[in-house]
Amino acid sequence: MRHVPPLDQTTESFLVERYGQTQGVTNRFPILRLLAFRGGAASVPVLSNAITADFSGLHTTVLEGARLLYLPQLMGVLAQREDAALEFLLRGAQAGFWSGKQPWFRNGECEQLGKLMGACIKGLGLSGRPEADALLAFYWNHPEVAGLHGVDGAVVEAAFERDVVRELGIERAMDEVFYSPDYVITRFRQWCDTPKGEAWVRWSAAAEMAVGRVR
Repeated sequence: MRHVPPLDQTTESFLVERYGQTQGVTNRFPILRLLAFRGGAASVPVLSNAITADFSGLHTTVLEGARLLYLPQLMGVLAQREDAALEFLLRGAQAGFWSGKQPWFRNGECEQLGKLMGACIKGLGLSGRPEADALLAFYWNHPEVAGLHGVDGAVVEAAFERDVVRELGIERAMDEVFYSPDYVITRFRQWCDTPKGEAWVRWSAAAEMAVGRVR
């Protein structure tokens, strides 16, 4: 990420147009990634449409579906700079936002709306914005809500991602930690051994217990 300069308006407009002319998850994903990393205000509606509409009802492979589910986290990178991206994630982190929306199909199964909600929560974690703290604080005080929506794991991941971004900055975090799924797991396990991480692990167990009591 650090090696890619910010996009000027002309280049961003070109990429937005190119996205509209391109078909398929594999070909479109690199454009979306670049817009998230280095785009501006014009990139926000492109990513929001990609998350909510452009691939609606599409039957994807497991890899394609995983890339689409990662888009809200890319929106979180953009939300570091753009308030409209932050606002999208705050709406997407609410269960009601996804009501009536038709997601894509991954490996023959419709993507679960709880996973999309959770992906937006993780995007907020990557944004590092104060609004992410407020949402995490709400779930901290209401673990049963996270459990009922099936986003307790996403909440813990969001807390982890927020802490990494605040420690390293978004560019170093993306280049040195989040670039590798294997290394992310290593860092996550290390974080779970810290006082903050241990507290969130206990919270996760409380969320599961709370759901059991409600049911």
